[in-house]
Amino acid sequence: MIENLEKIKEILSDLMSIEGVRSAIITSSDGLPIEIASLDNEFDADTVSALVSTIKGASTSIFSECLGGRIKNVLIEGSSAKILIRPITNEYLLALVLDAHANLGMINIAITKYLEDLKNLVSEQ
Repeated sequence: MIENLEKIKEILSDLMSIEGVRSAIITSSDGLPIEIASLDNEFDADTVSALVSTIKGASTSIFSECLGGRIKNVLIEGSSAKILIRPITNEYLLALVLDAHANLGMINIAITKYLEDLKNLVSEQ
């Protein structure tokens, strides 16, 4: 388990190296933070984890009950930042807090690169 956390930390560190990424968090679907990387010392991982989980749950309900299919990601854009939420498994999520002008294309490429590794790592927890 500790070995997996180190690998998860490495992946989050790689994601943090992308221009525009402020924070990266792996959270459980229950809203509990598993691993966090952030440039902001005052980043409130507990609150972000809980709210990200709630947003993902609501988004999943919209698709399953109204639109059919499953969500691939959730993007929230504000005037000062963006939040990108990507399910890793049914039990775990990746959330990135981004600058308002972050390059979503580059970030999505990086997430796709690491998603399978993250699935394997969190499944072994």
